[in-house]
Amino acid sequence: MKRSAVCWLVLISVGCQAPPPSYPTPVEPTAPLVEVARPLPTPEFSAAELTTAMSLVDEKGRIERGELSKKENGPLFVVLALTQDSEETLVDSLQGLRQTYTPDRAYSKTNQSSPRVARAVLRHLDSQDDRVLAYAIRAAVSVLGKNPEPEVVNKLQKLASTGSTVAIRYEALSVLLRLKGFLKDPEFQALRRSAVTDDAPVSALLLDGYLGRGGEPPELESALTHVDPGVRSRAALLSTSQLHKPGVKGALVKMLSDTRGVVRAAAVVALSEVQDPEIVAGISALAGDTQSCVYPIKFTDLTGTTQRLETPELPGRTVCSDQHYLSTRNQLYLTTP
Repeated sequence: MKRSAVCWLVLISVGCQAPPPSYPTPVEPTAPLVEVARPLPTPEFSAAELTTAMSLVDEKGRIERGELSKKENGPLFVVLALTQDSEETLVDSLQGLRQTYTPDRAYSKTNQSSPRVARAVLRHLDSQDDRVLAYAIRAAVSVLGKNPEPEVVNKLQKLASTGSTVAIRYEALSVLLRLKGFLKDPEFQALRRSAVTDDAPVSALLLDGYLGRGGEPPELESALTHVDPGVRSRAALLSTSQLHKPGVKGALVKMLSDTRGVVRAAAVVALSEVQDPEIVAGISALAGDTQSCVYPIKFTDLTGTTQRLETPELPGRTVCSDQHYLSTRNQLYLTTP
């Protein structure tokens, strides 16, 4: 009887247990759909043209990457840039516009630019969306040929000089530097002066332009004392033609004892031809300098991408003593006691 009672108790106990909890079947997250506006026909765009343009845009407002470089899609990107307001659609259409249009003439894979293309770019050069603004600025190269669109140039000049962020000023200046004669044209003198003393990415970008094409930047003495070592080193590399100026020469001598290796290395390059006993002594003291002379300028651009500007003219030289040797190996004054 006792064993039977125990069995019944076990059965009753098991039967009274609560059933296991029921969990909902997990559902894979899906990307939110974007409501893409369907523009109405206008005197400028026919219903057929609008329909064809919108056929490139999927339900998320995106355009397939493979479509962005197709020459025949160029006019459709212009339509989208002039009629759409969705961020994703504009980012893609402006990228497509940049890839499918070139100024001055058409090529096998690109169309020739036109006033309509310029209007598509101008429409977004005031955008408050960083990504849209970035790709609008980059698309501006499509209308900056031998006879650049004045409105586009004026807008870019304003963005490069008074843009509210470093990223905006950098982006606009990078496009303006493509203009033939930008580094010498009096029209851009004020912009060049302000850019030299701007934050590091902007200042370095302008100085890189001079390093690549030659010429003397304005406000060089100010750049030699810039807070950023990447800018100071670039200014030093550009100063070889201005060593006759006491302020320039004095700043370079001070750079030989700068706390940053990249600045000391650039000063060695700039002063390597000078036959002055004091300067020779300062340069010779760096023969055993093992500090790194690699100094990238890093910043985040308008698209959220980290950019890295390397110091030019010091390729592959990782320590100051390397640069000392390369810059002075043929100079007899190295044997000066």
